[in-house]
Amino acid sequence: MKKHLLPLLFFLAWQLPGLFAQQIIFVDASAGCPGNGNSWASAYCELQTALENASPGSTIWVAAGTYQPDRGPNNNPGTNSSFVLRNGVTILGGFSGNESEAQDRDWEANQTILSGNIDGGNNYSTTVVRGSDLDQSAVLDGFIIENGRASTSGSWTSPATSGANMHLTNSSPAIRNCIIRNGIASY
Repeated sequence: MKKHLLPLLFFLAWQLPGLFAQQIIFVDASAGCPGNGNSWASAYCELQTALENASPGSTIWVAAGTYQPDRGPNNNPGTNSSFVLRNGVTILGGFSGNESEAQDRDWEANQTILSGNIDGGNNYSTTVVRGSDLDQSAVLDGFIIENGRASTSGSWTSPATSGANMHLTNSSPAIRNCIIRNGIASY
């Protein structure tokens, strides 16, 4: 038994770094759709698409621009749409769209906006960003979150009717370098 254990341990030590390699997914609102998210040149044009394709360990790099939660394939259009944070997924805003290192981004100069104004008119997401049962491995960093409008009647515990810009349930995600503004929530 011990004779076979040593080769197995060497094999696992050789393979483990690749198993936990960080996947970077690129998003740029000015990119041509559909894109595959593998580089800035082939970036997804919608953040929702990147979120749908992210897995634990993924980091999403988002270029400056405005992103609405009702955009992207397989998404439920309308005012109940939200960007949903997930454990193990890091979402970084503030890129200009040509960086090769995360530390080269400038979230103050390259404003990356998550907007609840879903059609440019009078329709707004009731919750722009939401999450449930999140820990510190869910990261949102370098964004302006704005224009959520939670003014419908209903339960204050439901992201469909409350929250405006952000609704977190039983959660403590890492939210850094973010500005949360111009949200309205009434009950």
